[in-house]
Amino acid sequence: MLIRVWKVQKGENVYALKIFEKEKFRSQEDVRGLESEIDIMKLLEHPSIIRYEAVFHTSKKLCLVMEYFPFKTLRDMLDSLPQHRLPEDSAREIFSQILSGVIYCHSKSVIHRDIKAENVLVNPQTLEVRLIDFGLSTVLNSKLKEQAMICGSYNYMAPEVVNRKGFTEQTDIWAMGVLLYLMVSGG
Repeated sequence: MLIRVWKVQKGENVYALKIFEKEKFRSQEDVRGLESEIDIMKLLEHPSIIRYEAVFHTSKKLCLVMEYFPFKTLRDMLDSLPQHRLPEDSAREIFSQILSGVIYCHSKSVIHRDIKAENVLVNPQTLEVRLIDFGLSTVLNSKLKEQAMICGSYNYMAPEVVNRKGFTEQTDIWAMGVLLYLMVSGG
């Protein structure tokens, strides 16, 4: 369904466009999922979370306009390091920003449900962070059926998710623990 993320400049402002082909939506569930992602992104405004700007439609495409943050994913950053891990001070700086963003999401009753190294962008020089990809996110207690399904990346899933017992804020915290382990151990 996703074509790609494009960089677009309008005057001095630079944006990222996440473009979807409408004909590739397989069902109304796909459409509702994208609408949910947009609604959640509109709700969130935090320095550690990619910023929503706008959404627009053409006859064939839907475009989600977001802040452009031109840096590596945490996964790419770790893969580029000799031992695939960060020094503790760097890991602490990155992790504290992720934690701040996730606490903010939870304060808005949003569960990310796909926290992983590929969904964190990092500026390697300043260690500034943006949490991205809210496509699997949900508002807590909004849809009980959705909360009981398995989604996200298996290596980051809390046991209760694997056992189909649903999502809570703690499932994001579990994924963050896996992420912190990856950052400091390389593995």
